Amino acid sequence: MKKIVLLLLMFVLMGSSFVYGTEESQSLEFKDIKQEFQHKADIEKLVKAKVINGYPDGTFRPYGKVTRAEFITMVNKMMNYSLEKQDNLENQLKFKDVEESAWYYKQLQIAVQKGYIKGFEDGTFRASGNITKEQICAIMTRMLNLKRLPMNIEIKDKVSNWAKNYVEIMLSNRIISLDKDGNFQGTEDANRLFAAVVNSKFLVEKSVEVDKGEEIKNSTVSSGTTGSGTNGNSSKEPEQILTEEEKEQLRIEKVKDLLISLEKAKNYLIAETGENSEEVSLMKEIIENLNRYVEDTTYDYKTQGKTIKEKYNKLTEEKQQTIKNSITRYHDVQDLLDAKEYLF
Repeated sequence: MKKIVLLLLMFVLMGSSFVYGTEESQSLEFKDIKQEFQHKADIEKLVKAKVINGYPDGTFRPYGKVTRAEFITMVNKMMNYSLEKQDNLENQLKFKDVEESAWYYKQLQIAVQKGYIKGFEDGTFRASGNITKEQICAIMTRMLNLKRLPMNIEIKDKVSNWAKNYVEIMLSNRIISLDKDGNFQGTEDANRLFAAVVNSKFLVEKSVEVDKGEEIKNSTVSSGTTGSGTNGNSSKEPEQILTEEEKEQLRIEKVKDLLISLEKAKNYLIAETGENSEEVSLMKEIIENLNRYVEDTTYDYKTQGKTIKEKYNKLTEEKQQTIKNSITRYHDVQDLLDAKEYLF
């Protein structure tokens, strides 16, 4: 049985070696990343996918800083952004501290053109300044057009007023998290580890069993790379040709994954509201509806989903919020996008 591996999003390795490391070090083992290191899997995931590298001395340097210029270069490569022709583009770059001869000038043009960089109130960009965690939240939210998901969020420490909404959006999408004391340290400089953990959220491998065909590996979406970790010449996305049967199987696998998390959400609701609550009853109906679809793909889960949605709409706002919270508690942003079709 063969696997179709879909890589939803991956970073392209180009730009300053301070941010990305060097191509020479491709080992998954680093001197400064021990086996018990909490985020070892995130780092290995990105290194294995050629998203980020280590250094020639065998280190990863997780706590090395990243400048603002370096980060926008990473983002542009990750999104396969290029400069679009625009007559008044030069007029958009009026940062007082940016010279046209700067190595990052074109990257900044792209960032401004794409709308995720605005600079500071004093008219500067501060390219060599270290990027902060809350600034990364702003960039990722603007770039990916993320929306806030229903979740009660209380950040104990200081977050800049302008960044509060961006940070809360990232938290609600479970791309970042608070520490055990409820702090985020948003105004502090971000490091390579933070960048790796954040971006590993967008590097997702999903597999489906098929009966025939060769194994398709490293199919990249919007990367524009050859998969080698360096800038490739190909700008086309590889085609995925699936039979209707394979597409159906992919949908079934997606629903099965969703059901596992919904069972956890149901147990959470039972603990919070009691076995016989309206919230638990509705969650059981959602689960039963999807189970019937898994057992029989001709089953019309959408019609029953509309009936469930009508019941949901009749609940109090507080009960609706409790159900939403139970679902977002066990699903990351990609899960929620996938789940939208099946929940109601």
